[in-house]
Amino acid sequence: MALELLNDKLSFVAPYKWDGPKICMIRHQHGGFLRANPKNHQECNYKGGQTDWSKWQIFLHENAKIIQIQNVKTKKYLDIDKHGQYISVASEGGTCSKFILHRFALHNNNNNNVSAAAATGNVSTSTSTSSSSDTTSEVVMNGGGGGGGGAAAVHANDGNNDEQQSSESKQSESVSPVLGLNNVHSEYGVVLESQRTRGLYVSVHPNDGVYISKDRQHTHNRLYFLVRGKRDDGVFRKPYLLKAQNTIIISHAFGGTVRINPKNENIVDHQGDKDILSQWEALPDSNASVLQFKNVKSGAFLRIKEKTVSCCERKSDPNTKFLVHVVQSNIVKLESAVFEGQFISVRQKGLCIGNGGPHCQMTLYQKE
Repeated sequence: MALELLNDKLSFVAPYKWDGPKICMIRHQHGGFLRANPKNHQECNYKGGQTDWSKWQIFLHENAKIIQIQNVKTKKYLDIDKHGQYISVASEGGTCSKFILHRFALHNNNNNNVSAAAATGNVSTSTSTSSSSDTTSEVVMNGGGGGGGGAAAVHANDGNNDEQQSSESKQSESVSPVLGLNNVHSEYGVVLESQRTRGLYVSVHPNDGVYISKDRQHTHNRLYFLVRGKRDDGVFRKPYLLKAQNTIIISHAFGGTVRINPKNENIVDHQGDKDILSQWEALPDSNASVLQFKNVKSGAFLRIKEKTVSCCERKSDPNTKFLVHVVQSNIVKLESAVFEGQFISVRQKGLCIGNGGPHCQMTLYQKE
């Protein structure tokens, strides 16, 4: 009973980690929440607050690659109709209510679109910026794979068309990590695509409300699923600039961090968050050009050996030393000091060895 009372007092501010069926609120890019309209229950609008009309029961399928979203108040499901014309809260739970979940590492660019690297592997993104030189970098994988009124009509052209975006993105030379965004929930941003009618996305415009977008890369598509809990706004937000020893996290472009596996501390994977398994003591040399990383939980040192990212207990092991290639501020590439041309990398399948391409970019953050 005490736990229930405590949960009732907690606000919906903690990011949902897609770890089981839970009640969430769905925050959109413009600050409000998706809800079933109290005056028209089948309408999905964007003006929700902290009420049951804005709360949704989330059901996960296929390891959270497919989801269904049921309104707590009406018991109906969010859907895009079979003709691909409207978003509503009217479904009884059929195929129209199933959405492909795309978890993205996102950053704003100069226009109003999004450059993204898909973390789910459901579809390949036109904005994934691997260069041809990086396509052979998957040597060894670690830790497994990874509104206004009424229902709105389709918006076919929210921004530039897909071909233009693809062309622009291919000119980019970096995949930006997500944890540097100002929005406190940005690392948990997702995009919802209709499973029945592929290429249609749930989107929110500040003037038009909830609508269907055909432009996957548009910022209006970004949604943030929040559960009751506490927010860790101030934890690991400050860029680590290599100048001194500090406790850090190693963020990659797919939204997670490098960690030791909770079931086997000898395994390193890409599925970390900010917990103790994902925290590393950064040990720079006097020139800040070589780094070692000591895991806070296990005390083991990160290393590259036999074309695999792993850990060992000996600080004196030369394989634990990494040459730091600074891309920008706290964005770096970490190359083995022993094995030339072998970098820590994260691709859609997981942690691996790269050869210096954009998937080798890591962003380092320390505690405030």
